[in-house]
Amino acid sequence: MTRRQFAGFIAILLLALSLRTVFPAADPPWRMSVGVVWHDEGAWVHNARNKALFGGWRQDEWNPMFVAPVFTALEYASFRAFGVGVRQARLVSEAAGLISVALFALGIRRLAGVNAALIAGALLATNYVYVMYDRAAIMEALMVAFMVASWYCTTRSAARASWGALAGIFAVLAFFTKAAAAFYIGALGLLALLELADLAGERRAAAAWTLAGLAIAAGVIAVVFVFPHWTDYRFYNWQMSVTRKPSYDLRSIVDRITNFPIYNDFFTDMWGEVIAGLAAAWAVLIGWRRSSSAERLLLLWLALGVLEMLIHDVGNERRFVQLIPPFVGLTALALGRGRLLPEDVAAVPRRTVWLAVPAIF
Repeated sequence: MTRRQFAGFIAILLLALSLRTVFPAADPPWRMSVGVVWHDEGAWVHNARNKALFGGWRQDEWNPMFVAPVFTALEYASFRAFGVGVRQARLVSEAAGLISVALFALGIRRLAGVNAALIAGALLATNYVYVMYDRAAIMEALMVAFMVASWYCTTRSAARASWGALAGIFAVLAFFTKAAAAFYIGALGLLALLELADLAGERRAAAAWTLAGLAIAAGVIAVVFVFPHWTDYRFYNWQMSVTRKPSYDLRSIVDRITNFPIYNDFFTDMWGEVIAGLAAAWAVLIGWRRSSSAERLLLLWLALGVLEMLIHDVGNERRFVQLIPPFVGLTALALGRGRLLPEDVAAVPRRTVWLAVPAIF
């Protein structure tokens, strides 16, 4: 970076920090497009607070640590270091949000240069919905931060394949922060399998490292945490998180599909990123073989994230937070390059272009 670009990067990080930490005890807004439920904060830090105040995780029959063990552990670390309180509880999300802005900008820099990185950092630092969830002591900010960290490691794996293992580990940590991140594990795993199957490709080593990271991290957490607490883990993650959710009959799925674009103001709050991001996603899709692994992962992140929501739940505004980084990343790639579609898109066969249109639609 030049001195001016570096100063711009630091300014963006300072802006991100200030937006996330000013008036830290203020309640989140209630407006529909954000939908932060502030009474959930006490519920989700419950076990961490128990451990910090009374020396034991379990004091009653509400134990969200079996749903969000990584989030619970970091909340306990904050309470242990700084005391128990709303400011300390929100510190985990604030730090995660700031780190995600930095890592996302650095990842985009590897793909499209410094200007694109500054655009990505500025958009993610100031996105209204993203900022609001980074200010609340619930799991979304930390979950998405782990996804961003995983994606950043994928950008690094192009030069050094072993970074793929960290990409897999961070993806598993995102899942054990909140199980809604299962779609991201699917996106990362699918990308790795596709690239591993490309016998003529140069990305097979990184793909193998990624699958190894996924397998090792999942295995370690299963042995250390899941299997020893299987009854509780199954109750909280299946009966509490799946069976009590909306129905999965055809009519319910159709309702979710038709409600998805209009349920709240999420898309209109970031209309520019939605339009530019979809155009850039189309470019990645029709130029799949020439696209980098990180660009492919942004596309799969967005596509499988949307698909998971349509199948499972679009009625909760917090679920839309997971779509913000891929929209921002694709937009930054397009704006950083100065064009919505890459220059070589004209060489793509027209049949391929038309086959890609329904997927983006």
